[in-house]
Amino acid sequence: MPLPRGRSYPAVPLARSAPILLVLLVVAAACRTTDPGLPPGGDLAAPPPPPPPPPPPPSACVSGPECHRAAETLAEEDAARGEQALVRCLECVDAPPAAYTLLASLRSELHQPESARRALQDGVRRYPDNGLLWMALGRHEFSAGRHREGLQALATARRLRPDDQNLADEHDHQLLRHGSDEDRIEAKIQPLLQEAAGRFELEDPNGALRALEAALVEAKGQSRLEAQIRHRMALVHLSRGELALAQSNIEMALAILPVQTPQRAEVLLTDAEVLLSMNRPKDAAVAAQTAIDLDPANPLAYANLGIAKSLAGDPEAAINSLEQGFRWGLARRLTPDQFLAIPAIEKLKGHVRFPGLMRSGWPERPYPSSSP
Repeated sequence: MPLPRGRSYPAVPLARSAPILLVLLVVAAACRTTDPGLPPGGDLAAPPPPPPPPPPPPSACVSGPECHRAAETLAEEDAARGEQALVRCLECVDAPPAAYTLLASLRSELHQPESARRALQDGVRRYPDNGLLWMALGRHEFSAGRHREGLQALATARRLRPDDQNLADEHDHQLLRHGSDEDRIEAKIQPLLQEAAGRFELEDPNGALRALEAALVEAKGQSRLEAQIRHRMALVHLSRGELALAQSNIEMALAILPVQTPQRAEVLLTDAEVLLSMNRPKDAAVAAQTAIDLDPANPLAYANLGIAKSLAGDPEAAINSLEQGFRWGLARRLTPDQFLAIPAIEKLKGHVRFPGLMRSGWPERPYPSSSP
């Protein structure tokens, strides 16, 4: 059984072909200050040490929004200390999307454009349905002269904020200035992709497939767009249990995608889900591992690898993979009940390491000890 994604037909952003980095992991040691103490060989006659540094910003995260507000206030006086405080805020489970936008703004102010970009990439990774973050990323890419990445991010923002006319005008303007034929075709098929997603959510998979087939005609000759549409068709067929059709579309998508791309990793993730549904866990493990090799930050790829290893009778490897998934944010993608309902996870409940696995994902939820 594949891992639940929250919806059977996820709205895969068009900008998935652009690299997106991991959610930032903050090392606690970077947040400490040290006492300068006496100089080497110092004694009572030595000059007094410099005044102690100001106390660091609060580091204990009680509330993501409160942490964000405190860091915002601090940043008004000292951008560098505000930036440090925001980095700690991102460790909060409920850190708001606006924290990433503010962090990028402060890093730009501190003349750290690449770090600012990473903050926004981390933000869209953590909150892929936040149109404002995608819009901020797009504008940042344009400011750095990365026009293609900027167009892709703005296209995603536009899909997520269809009623934002200012955003639509901005995207159209940039398409005219910097867009390729592929970019213009991508904008043209957006309404069809949105129709497909809407019809699927209304439990009209046949209508979704018709919209995707129309989009496929418009995208002819554009391999990245064709692969994206084939991927979505595979997801629809998978949800209906039409595994042969799902696999056929996956194979066509993989055949036209470059080998080293994040988009290929997304298709391989679905390939693993199809193979799990076909009761082919060893093949699913190969697909999931290849997805991880291309996108080591994807928690769902680790989860599918763990599920495949469990079904293949290798519980140690399964738990190792799932631990990696939790390290990259798997617990934000599904609830404990969803996780425990997966049949392959049921097989791991008696393992001595399983309670620790649960605590690593949801430390606030008690889990009973298991027997070895």
